[in-house]
Amino acid sequence: MAVLDDLSGFEFEDLLEDVFRNLGYENVRQATKTADEGRDILMEEVVDGTRRAIVVECKHTGSVGRPVVQKLHSAIATFDFDGEGVTELFPRC
Repeated sequence: MAVLDDLSGFEFEDLLEDVFRNLGYENVRQATKTADEGRDILMEEVVDGTRRAIVVECKHTGSVGRPVVQKLHSAIATFDFDGEGVTELFPRC
């Protein structure tokens, strides 16, 4: 998509933050812009009465390799959350 291709990585994260908020996710926020430990966007949802965190790693590239997936896995494993669980999303364009 030409419009998405023109966005910087940070602009892509800003856009996705708005998209997730408009989709109804709660507490949608961006992690720090640098040294984010594989966590670009953090948010929460409630499913069947259970609150869970969602960790999002955004990639504005054509492909994603194993190191990026391993980094996301580590970001989830080390994420401190008081709810019932942590899951991930991995949008890219």
